[in-house]
Amino acid sequence: ISLKYTNYNEVKPDEPIVPPEDNEPPVETRTSEDGLAFIKNMEGFAAKPYVDTDGHYTIGYGTWCKTEYVSYYNKNPMTREQADKALRKSVKAFEADVDKFEKTHGITFTQQQYDALMSMTYNVGTGWINPSYRICQYLMDGYEKYSQDEMVNAIGSWCHVGKDVVHGLAIRRVREAFLFLYGDYDNKGDVGYTYV
Repeated sequence: ISLKYTNYNEVKPDEPIVPPEDNEPPVETRTSEDGLAFIKNMEGFAAKPYVDTDGHYTIGYGTWCKTEYVSYYNKNPMTREQADKALRKSVKAFEADVDKFEKTHGITFTQQQYDALMSMTYNVGTGWINPSYRICQYLMDGYEKYSQDEMVNAIGSWCHVGKDVVHGLAIRRVREAFLFLYGDYDNKGDVGYTYV
């Protein structure tokens, strides 16, 4: 796929989620368990806060961590169970925007399509929900009108930090594209596509 610069200054992720307490029940999501596992695999796990490429504190499975909780989690590392709850809470917040987009445009995503879009949204925010971006336009028009190459390229173009292509993001976008198109939750990115 060839990649085009995307203006990430327009992408504003949701407010950071406060990591949940142990007694807080998990949030139910529309994203499937396979979809959540896909996101976890893409994000990796960090028990202690770290600063991500955008300069935000992040913990668990890529969940933003409020600055006031950094010291606590440096002394008391987050468990995978806490990270799972935080992930579900954050995903649920993003789902509201994707659900609204679907309803507004009379689209019904399959589970695999929804999971793929949620993985991308969790990673880059809701900025793609803008008709000036190819992925949004293709979904509004009916993605079936477009070739596999066009769909992979539309999703794949969201792999930049600033103007630089990030290898890991390019691979993730290809995996999300193949999840969207084929329901392939296990693909490792070795699918005959590469980025230039």
